[in-house]
Amino acid sequence: LLGISAHTVTSYVRDIYRKLDISSRAEAAVEAARRGLVS
Repeated sequence: LLGISAHTVTSYVRDIYRKLDISSRAEAAVEAARRGLVS
C-alpha cells in the first residue's frame, strides 16, 4: 500500500518502542492516550 516492506514497518515499530521505552502494543496505546494522540 505505501510501497514499503513488512520488514521496514517492523523495524520502524521496534525503533519507536525503544524510544518510548515500551514493549507492547498495549503499552503503545496507553502512551498514545497519555500524550493525547488518541481519544
